[in-house]
Amino acid sequence: MLHPSTQFACTQDCMWWLRILPLGPARSRLEVGFCFPRTTEARPDFEAGVQKYMHRWETGIAEDNGICEAQQAGLTSVMRRPGPFALREPAVHRLNNWVLDQVLDGPGRRRAVVAG
Repeated sequence: MLHPSTQFACTQDCMWWLRILPLGPARSRLEVGFCFPRTTEARPDFEAGVQKYMHRWETGIAEDNGICEAQQAGLTSVMRRPGPFALREPAVHRLNNWVLDQVLDGPGRRRAVVAG
């Protein structure tokens, strides 16, 4: 994971990335890209093979978008309690604090008051 919102993934014959750009408190844009080595692109079955990757990525992105939309809706619920999404994910808390450290000025930087 690259901070703050870019993810890379690799297999033997390709790599792809996802980047989420916030557009406001309730909107974001997802950018997706991919790279294939020249040796993979030169294969005679490359076009057929790349379609399998595209299907996989499109399916996964559609699922993730639905999950993210439901999560975003839940953030506005009156039942929501501030804090981490899952207590078993301390890396999320560390990442949030890293982001705050990058954007808050001065020696008296404050950390998020989040248990984790």
